Amino acid sequence: MEQTRIGLIGVGRFCPNYHIPNLIQRRDVEITAVCDISQDRLDNLPESLGASQTMLDPDLVDGVVVSTPNQYHYEQCKLALERRIPVLVDKPTTVTVAHAKELTTLSQAQECLLMTAFTRRFMASTEYVRSQLASSSDDIQYMTAVQRRAGGNLVDGGMLHTRTVHILDVLPWLVGQRIVAV
Repeated sequence: MEQTRIGLIGVGRFCPNYHIPNLIQRRDVEITAVCDISQDRLDNLPESLGASQTMLDPDLVDGVVVSTPNQYHYEQCKLALERRIPVLVDKPTTVTVAHAKELTTLSQAQECLLMTAFTRRFMASTEYVRSQLASSSDDIQYMTAVQRRAGGNLVDGGMLHTRTVHILDVLPWLVGQRIVAV
């Protein structure tokens, strides 16, 4: 079986707990390169994960996962796309509409995949809620979601920017209906 070689850009909070476990359980995927600004994070990864010296070499990786703070997505995605390396980037793709449009144009010009990861619907808690809703004969009257985040760093857009997109993605999937108006 031919394996898809994946490079990981950023192994901070989300990647080690979500992307890495899901990638290493696949027999058709090999993580061949990993990079992060923190040597401590790299030192805490399994030894089987690849080194980062020539990360964006199309001969080393078939695709990359960008899982860094939001303000770096544009630059990292652009570097990969310029080398015709497909990209899966954690949401949001970028922090500005102009940069998102530029990456979309570059992706099309290079005929290279750029995909944004909306992962909440694949998490066990969300799948559980969906199964409970599907097995219930009651009509849904309202839903409440409570999320909080510690810290005051608003570089990523804050709670509204960071979390609302998940609600807009997951809610139609949970109830099996499109959002018609907000």
